[in-house]
Amino acid sequence: MLDSYSQQAKMVLFIARARAGQRGSHEVGIKHLLEAIVMEDQEPERYAGSALGVLPVAGTIRGRTSEVRSNPFFSSQTAAALLTKLNETTTIRDQPVPTSEDLPVSEELERTLAAAEELSRLYEGNRVKPLHLLGAALAEPSDATQFFFEAGITRDSVLEDLREK
Repeated sequence: MLDSYSQQAKMVLFIARARAGQRGSHEVGIKHLLEAIVMEDQEPERYAGSALGVLPVAGTIRGRTSEVRSNPFFSSQTAAALLTKLNETTTIRDQPVPTSEDLPVSEELERTLAAAEELSRLYEGNRVKPLHLLGAALAEPSDATQFFFEAGITRDSVLEDLREK
């Protein structure tokens, strides 16, 4: 399945799974995916480490400097606001689930991943990228997607960005 995913999209899925496990969720859902998309967009190395419980030291992870993306989709202010809202509305359900254990994906996330693959065929070829995931996720009605709409980020605005690239 992941053969058609870019490295960035794979990182998004990795972060989403890790965040779901940290919160004791019994499945990976849309909220986890949306949070991971924002995190990966801003500072992928920093957030990949934090998703595993490894905190960066003085701006580095494993000896490499963490860099901010040169052209992120979200402004830093929008990203911070979205992450705050997503975190404030997340309930820690149970004991953390180690990353070594599999977590199923929710039905909504299954639909989103299929839709992202379709978007990747329509825009930019055969590689699923984080914006394909975002565009697909915004088609699923949820409290989490509502936060994005309130911030002015809609499926149409994401698809427009994909068309321009």
